Amino acid sequence: AVLWSLICYYPMCHAVWGGGWLAQRGVLDFAGGIVIHAIAGVASIVTAKMLGSRKTESPGKQSESNYPIAAAGAGLLWMGWFGFNAGSSLIAGGLAANTLLVSHLAAAAGSVVWMALDWTTGGKPTLLGILNGALSGLAGVTPASGFVHAPSGVAIGALCGLASYYGVYVLKDKLK
Repeated sequence: AVLWSLICYYPMCHAVWGGGWLAQRGVLDFAGGIVIHAIAGVASIVTAKMLGSRKTESPGKQSESNYPIAAAGAGLLWMGWFGFNAGSSLIAGGLAANTLLVSHLAAAAGSVVWMALDWTTGGKPTLLGILNGALSGLAGVTPASGFVHAPSGVAIGALCGLASYYGVYVLKDKLK
């Protein structure tokens, strides 16, 4: 963790925040979405490639998720994200309120897109799909949450829901 922080996280913080080279080129990151989510996402992909496929008792069959725990966890994340994104404005006011609204709408849009894709391709919506869509919308809107308004938040959330669905069901197989 210390090595990852020194090699990946701190250089990205410096590049994006405080007038670093990416900030000088116009990169905006309101609540840390680029610094945190992009770097963590790349680290996750690298770690997954290094670890290889999941080992299960029955080859070809994934173990079931604990749906109540997954829903509770996603709900806690969604609520916590309000504080994280809106709190990044550092003041209770119009910016914080707009950031909260944009975050909520992006999560909802990501959920609806993932649900629609599940319904279209699998014949029914899934709880885990709805939760994944919400979290992808939240992660996607975070860097822009202080700079955009409601329609853009919906668009970002919808695009992130689509991109994450594609990543899980199409790209994952291509990366094997």
